[in-house]
Amino acid sequence: MINLKIDELKLFRGQDYQINDFLTVHHPTLGEICDYGEKEAYNVVNILCSTPSNFQVQLDDMGYRFEDIDEFVFFGTLCTLLPQKDTEFLLGNVNLSSYTLCKNSETSEIILYSETEDRIIREVDYQLMTIFLRKLFGLKKRVDRYGNEITRRECINDERRMMKERGEESYKSYLAPLISAMINCENFKYDHKTVWDLPIYVFMDSVQRIQKIKNYEQIMMGAYTGNIDLKKLPESVLNWMGELDLTN
Repeated sequence: MINLKIDELKLFRGQDYQINDFLTVHHPTLGEICDYGEKEAYNVVNILCSTPSNFQVQLDDMGYRFEDIDEFVFFGTLCTLLPQKDTEFLLGNVNLSSYTLCKNSETSEIILYSETEDRIIREVDYQLMTIFLRKLFGLKKRVDRYGNEITRRECINDERRMMKERGEESYKSYLAPLISAMINCENFKYDHKTVWDLPIYVFMDSVQRIQKIKNYEQIMMGAYTGNIDLKKLPESVLNWMGELDLTN
């Protein structure tokens, strides 16, 4: 059994993640994301981490049921949309668009093979890569299941309407307000020059941690003034050193 868990301490240290002998996922800094382009960077990450559930509207329009599509096979089709110049800031010289789905003649395992690079990406490599990327960028894996066909149809139509509304909105930076808030917060130890050197996971950890500390301070103030009963609050709220949920 292969361990698919990511070492949280190494994440917090800002290390890159080596998946196999040729595939290493880079842990980008805020500055690297800014230089590449925030919108473009998050778009690439979202594509890499997408499951059939993320494309259920498009697949439905093409006549496919997203529930019937294998996750790794779906990733293999998405690879054709990702030229090396788009993924280089994360995957270096690995050109995903050169990989195609095929079956290992000896094991019958479905793999991605690049004739150009003469390399193989296995499903476990894909799983490790996407787990790491979701950790870095605070994404939740989407796996939708509907109880019946009526509910399924209604949800897909709702998703289609939301996609249309999002398509009409102009892009707004996700990171800019967070960076602005943090460099103007007394608990944050970086300024408008040094903040750009922070790895994305480390920065988002600081955002969540300072929120947790400030929430704790507000609760204690309320307790001291007699407005909050600490006995009614869960331990997780009172422990400002506890675990964080860095997913969106």
